[in-house]
Amino acid sequence: MKVVTWLLGLSLIAAVLICKWLNFPLSNQMRGFRWCPLTYSPPHAIFFSYGALAALLILGWILSFQFKSARALCLFGIALLALSLTAMMQVAFYDPVLLKRLSSEAAQAQLAVYFITQYLPPNPWIEPARWRYLTFDSLFERLWTAWYFLAFGWYAAITAGVFSLSSGLQLLNRRQRYKTVLITAVVLFALGSTLCFSHVRAQRELDKAALAVSTGRVDDAIGWYRRAMRLDPWYQLSPDLYARIGQIDSNSGKTTTFEYKIYRAELLVAQGDYPSAIAEYHQVSATHDNYRNWMRVRESELWTSYGQNLLGAGATGSAVAAFENARALDPDNWLAALCLSRGYFLVGRYQQTSDLALRLLDSTSDPQLRADLYCDYGDAQTRLGNLGAAHIAYRRAWTLDEKLARRTLTALVGP
Repeated sequence: MKVVTWLLGLSLIAAVLICKWLNFPLSNQMRGFRWCPLTYSPPHAIFFSYGALAALLILGWILSFQFKSARALCLFGIALLALSLTAMMQVAFYDPVLLKRLSSEAAQAQLAVYFITQYLPPNPWIEPARWRYLTFDSLFERLWTAWYFLAFGWYAAITAGVFSLSSGLQLLNRRQRYKTVLITAVVLFALGSTLCFSHVRAQRELDKAALAVSTGRVDDAIGWYRRAMRLDPWYQLSPDLYARIGQIDSNSGKTTTFEYKIYRAELLVAQGDYPSAIAEYHQVSATHDNYRNWMRVRESELWTSYGQNLLGAGATGSAVAAFENARALDPDNWLAALCLSRGYFLVGRYQQTSDLALRLLDSTSDPQLRADLYCDYGDAQTRLGNLGAAHIAYRRAWTLDEKLARRTLTALVGP
């Protein structure tokens, strides 16, 4: 039994350190030893990370099992479960920048599917198993969405916690067992309540603001909207609440406020006037440094949508310029990168297609996106006369995604 415990424990230690704790839809991160607790730090956080902490707790569980210490086993189990809960709550409530990045990549992955079916023919199939709608409006929806992004490393930590706690409970008498289970439930409930407390308060303020708007108390509504943004920074990273306040300002004749300008820009987006909306955002971001980061991301999204419209209308050169602007504003805009890769090919800039596709392949893990980038690379190499390199690229695309990259078969029979 001790040998089995050591083998299981060492396997779980390897899993929490090496495997991903978060499954980014497109980019290639976030392994356990790179994810720092309570902050989003993509590059490296090796010694103080979820993976390192979980590995130490699992090692404690193994040693406690050797000495048959029921109390230590239960403590390590509770600690592992608490660590796993903290990770999920961080994604849902405590780290809005991380959640915004995840949700943005998920949306880009969906939009990329439709771009691919249109501009990489013949490839009419779409991915049937994607989660199409991610919502963030309520406490439960934020938790549900956070759980959706959790990956194998997180489940390995949960598994270790359950094994540790259950092995400790087996060594206790009936009364001690019930007491330990109750303590575990109280600790996890208290931790979860603490980490989501500000979001609950923010949600309450939003409800009060909506009621105030419906009863004509617009000044109170503005105050509650702003209080909700202070309590939950998630609402500071998108134009939604700013636009709501801006609409109130518009109805009151206030046309110089920051919120009114955001409302006006989003109204232009709804009308399909992307150039004017982009110009509005560009002007506002130049004079409001505190909001510049999320506005640059939003401006990049608008450039991407505008570029797709131009591409659909046949203005390929202008579309390429729009995609380049989108990438300059937000290098993490994967949808713009994919569109740009194909745009370069359509305007005859084959070497730039090859260079961009290779750069993107180094930093993405999504098999469908990688297959489509290999298709772009293969098409460009074919036009450049490098048929051997093109053949290899098409073969790799087919190997990565044999279901959705069937267009490569038609290319493979040529070179």
